[in-house]
Amino acid sequence: SSVVVGDGSGTDTLGGTGTIRGATTIQSGGRITGGTAGGVGTLTISNDLTMSSGSTWLVDLVGASADQIIGIVNLNLSGVSLAFQTQTPSWNLGDSWTIAQFSGTRTGTFAGLANGDTFFAGGSGGQFRVNYNDSLGSITVTAVPEPPTLIALCLLITGLWVGQRRIRAVRKSPTTRDDSEAAADESDSEFRLTTL
Repeated sequence: SSVVVGDGSGTDTLGGTGTIRGATTIQSGGRITGGTAGGVGTLTISNDLTMSSGSTWLVDLVGASADQIIGIVNLNLSGVSLAFQTQTPSWNLGDSWTIAQFSGTRTGTFAGLANGDTFFAGGSGGQFRVNYNDSLGSITVTAVPEPPTLIALCLLITGLWVGQRRIRAVRKSPTTRDDSEAAADESDSEFRLTTL
């Protein structure tokens, strides 16, 4: 039988680590998550999943593991909000997590997040990029550098480049100064000789 969560008047949450075989709809005010809120788990829905506008997809990233919802046939994301929470972070930049797997088609995106867009996580924070991989039937989230980190990295690279340019310029500069100093020394010697 079908499963319907949320009626717009509360914040009912569908979660767990079992398997739901009926078509599932999360209405406005409802939430869905793998495992339980604050923990990590994998929920299987072996049917269609429809996320209505005003609903929330909750993903917990604890340590280096994240929630998953898998087994979906057709996935409809009608402006659902992505709530991404991090705890005790132990991931590295470039690490990626699959938060959804589907075998049919995907319709819509998370609210305000087109393919390749970045967002900031709640909890312990961090910046991440979302990708809708329709050919692979998955939605992934990847840890990316935050803007201050990118700026610092660019400044460091620029500083190293300028430093290398200066070193090369010094190495390639003519020895005009050395020649003039030598000429001055010779002039002093001649002067001393003529005054003796």
